[in-house]
Amino acid sequence: MDQFQILELDHVQLAMPAGQEHLARAFYSDVLDMKTTQLILFGMLLAEHNTVGAQAHAAAARKAGASWEELHTVMQLAAATGALWAANNGGALLKGLRDKEQGAKP
Repeated sequence: MDQFQILELDHVQLAMPAGQEHLARAFYSDVLDMKTTQLILFGMLLAEHNTVGAQAHAAAARKAGASWEELHTVMQLAAATGALWAANNGGALLKGLRDKEQGAKP
C-alpha cells in the first residue's frame, strides 16, 4: 500500500443539529486562535465545576500549544473569580494531565 502525506486541509465538515452552526463558529473563529479558545473554555469549565469538560479542554489547549504556566494562570483566574473549587481541584486536574502526557502510571 502506498503511503502519502497530508500537506494541508482545505476545509472540515462538522455534523450538528440544525440551527446550531453559530456554536461551531465560536470554536473555529477567525478572531481567537485554537489555543486561546481552549484556555478560555478550560477556565470557564473550572469555574462551573465541570471536571470532565475542564480536563478535555486543558488537554486540547496543550495540543494547541498551551504551556503549563498558561494553564496554571487560567486556573488562578478561575479561582480569583470566587470559584475556589477551581483552585482546589484545578491543580490535581493539571497534575493528572501532566502525568498522562509523561506516561506516568496513576
